[in-house]
Amino acid sequence: EDHWDEWDQIPRVSKKRPDAATVPAPKNVVAPTADNKTEQKIVIRKGDKQVIVKLGQGSAAKDLYKRLPLKVKFEDFNSTEKIAYLNTALNMQGEPKGYTPQVGDLAYYAPWKNLSVFYKDFRYSESLIYLGKIEKGTVNLETFEGEDIVIEAVK
Repeated sequence: EDHWDEWDQIPRVSKKRPDAATVPAPKNVVAPTADNKTEQKIVIRKGDKQVIVKLGQGSAAKDLYKRLPLKVKFEDFNSTEKIAYLNTALNMQGEPKGYTPQVGDLAYYAPWKNLSVFYKDFRYSESLIYLGKIEKGTVNLETFEGEDIVIEAVK
């Protein structure tokens, strides 16, 4: 007797991430360019160590940028990220419900009102909002603990 295995009929999904060049940008996002005034960068600095972050276009990233400069206290969390608490919540209007952070991401965790800088990949998290990506200085993240850490706009 011949039986067909319904699992063999399900298309397999590639685990490989698509090349950024092959993935079209969402229609509601303005891709930053050299002549485009929408590109915003910030620097996170402790002493002479710094990290440069290119911010995304979401409402939370724009709200963070408007609040700069900030002085924060970072601490290690879960051996995965450095976190710093904000006094007030960022604007979440139009933001997705969550995302899967990767090494070098700057994110905002809404329930705790904290910024997160990821030095290890992590799982999908509800209420975690992408703010930007480190462009330079990832190696300096290990020094980002304690007080006297400044976040300011790159002019």
